[in-house]
Amino acid sequence: MIDFTLPCDYICAVDVAPLAAWLDDPGCRWPEPSGPTKPQRIHQAGLPMHLVTPIMDEVLTHFGPGLMLAGFCRAVWDSPMLSRMVPGQQHGMHVDVRRADCLTRVHVPLRTNHQSLMRFEGRDSYELGVGEAWTFNTTLRHAFENLGETERVHLIFEVLADRHSGRDGGL
Repeated sequence: MIDFTLPCDYICAVDVAPLAAWLDDPGCRWPEPSGPTKPQRIHQAGLPMHLVTPIMDEVLTHFGPGLMLAGFCRAVWDSPMLSRMVPGQQHGMHVDVRRADCLTRVHVPLRTNHQSLMRFEGRDSYELGVGEAWTFNTTLRHAFENLGETERVHLIFEVLADRHSGRDGGL
């Protein structure tokens, strides 16, 4: 069961091969980075949603029991993007601002290496494997680094929660 109180928690394995292959397609164009430490991002409008949507839908099927314990009835995905860090790139400690209805952010690595880590201030570091979906608490101070020799690319999306059950009262 997913624990939303953890900095980072494993959800499930998903098939990312078709989306990872798209990264080598000429149609995949990375924008210029907005700064030397900022990851390059491709937002929803530039993504092949026919490859992205099945991954996000599969991940959401694993949220059921944790959602109910947290007082929510269903979850939907929002704001998918690809995030790329080139070799040697580091993004220092920071906290992300997120929507009030955002339960968590999910990271699914498409490409990575053993020296690409997510760190939390005063807590553990995490090395995420290709095709592993993880929750990620962006309200805690965190940093990313790619000290390996290959790029690191993650599919990232938000999980929004809904308290409305549609039930007619009772338990």
